[in-house]
Order: sequence, then structure tokens, then C-alpha cells
Amino acid sequence: MKLNLLYYPKLSFLIGCCMLLSACGVTSKLKGEPDKMYSVYEKSLTESEKAKLEQKGTLIKGITLYDNRGNEVERGKLLVQKQGSKYNFVEIGDWHVTFPEQSGVDQKVGIYQVDRTFDQKGNMIAQDVFVQGKSDSLIRVEKMTSTLDTLDQKVVLVQNWQMYDKRASLTETFSHVSPEFENTLSDRFKPKYKHGKHITYNPNGDIKNTQSYDFRDKVKAR
Repeated sequence: MKLNLLYYPKLSFLIGCCMLLSACGVTSKLKGEPDKMYSVYEKSLTESEKAKLEQKGTLIKGITLYDNRGNEVERGKLLVQKQGSKYNFVEIGDWHVTFPEQSGVDQKVGIYQVDRTFDQKGNMIAQDVFVQGKSDSLIRVEKMTSTLDTLDQKVVLVQNWQMYDKRASLTETFSHVSPEFENTLSDRFKPKYKHGKHITYNPNGDIKNTQSYDFRDKVKAR
């Protein structure tokens, strides 16, 4: 069954360097309540998968999403858990997003390819965002890696972001902390906090501005 993805997740660097896509359009939901991606994921479940969920309560499935012209846009893997009358959809493993030229999306937002990696708890632990360069080359404009750290005597997941312009020059570096990383939940529902230094750079590479955060400033929902 082909799933048309008529809703495109807004990507983090387009809205002031915040995640997603992690899938966006999310308010301050923290418990996995249904959102627009929930509807897309729910429609992907076959009758046999629903029956398996009724029996065993959990499954892992691959999923491929298409635009309204039939072009593949996104593919990845979902952990699905039955929770009462609802489901908990958690992105895990490697996800690949491509906006075909004929979709017109890359002309609007400049994004051509996104590669994300999630752990088995749904935390996004790596991301690379590319735009189309000359001669079909890809230019990376966003990179995220992650580490575990201890803050206020609590282990947290730290997402370290690097932002680049289309000339591949570094423009920003900053970190977001996820204290609820041990919960099995989609990364887009987990609260994040600014921490450490947010540094912006001039085109020549010199530091333009530095702001410091202390794990108290919440990142706005994407």
C-alpha cells in the first residue's frame, strides 16, 4: 500500500535551528498523543499487523512514504506498541528522506536529502541535511551527533548541532539536552533544553556571537 505524504515535516534548521524531523508541526505534547504523523503511520498498518499488535503488543516494521505524485519521499523503520486503544509509533534505525526535483519541494525550501539515525528508544542520535549543489553534488548544511553526559547528577542525551551555509562554511554550533531519553517515545515528543554555548560565526570563520545556556531554557516544539 502506497502512503501519500501530503504533510511535509518542517526541518529544524528552517525554523531557527531547532529537529525533524525530525516530523514537526507538534505542540508541547510529551506523551505521544496523536499528531499528523500519527495518522500517516496508523494508515500504514495492515490488518495482519493490527492483529499481531493485539496479540503481542509490539512489532517492528519498515515504512515508505510517497508524495502525491508517487515519488518516494521518506523511508525508515518503526517500532509500534499497542497502548490501550491507541498506538505508540517510534522511529528507530536509519531514516532516509529525499525530495525529488519533480516534487517542487526542493525548489521551495532548498533541501534535497536528509539522513537520520534513531536508537531503539526513539532518540535521534545523528542527522545530516544536504542541499543540491552544482553538477548534482550534495552540500551538507546541517550535522548533528550525540553523546551521553551527566548534568545536575543526571545522565542525559546531548545533541550537538553544526550548521553550515551553502558554501559549506560553518555558521552556528549549539547543543540540546534530552533528559527523558530513556523513555521509548518518538524523539519529536521528548522535551529538549538548550545547554552550553550557542556560537554564531562570520563568513570568514571568526566568532560573531556567543550565548551561554544552563539547561533551563526549553527548546520550542518543532
